[in-house]
Amino acid sequence: MEVTIQGTVVRSRVFLDSDDFVERGLVFVQTDRPVNIEGQSYVMIPVILADAAALDSLGDHISVTGELVLRQVPTPSGKLTSHAVPVVWIEARLQEKARPAN
Repeated sequence: MEVTIQGTVVRSRVFLDSDDFVERGLVFVQTDRPVNIEGQSYVMIPVILADAAALDSLGDHISVTGELVLRQVPTPSGKLTSHAVPVVWIEARLQEKARPAN
């Protein structure tokens, strides 16, 4: 399921994804409004960026659209969540600068 969330970046960090041992970006977003996911209301949603380098281009307030998945992630303190939590997965990639037309 694809979702869009808007909110304030509370914390961001790079983490090593144990599923495939690739460095990913992890952003904790405090949402502007509670988000209802399967009957539960959430105000803090982790966002995983497939490309950790995309962390550099994030501002303090973001609006992102991505695939909603359930998985374990590191908490802001660095410990792994005890169970799968709703996470927004973003296939973020660095964009090449557009070349001027000749």
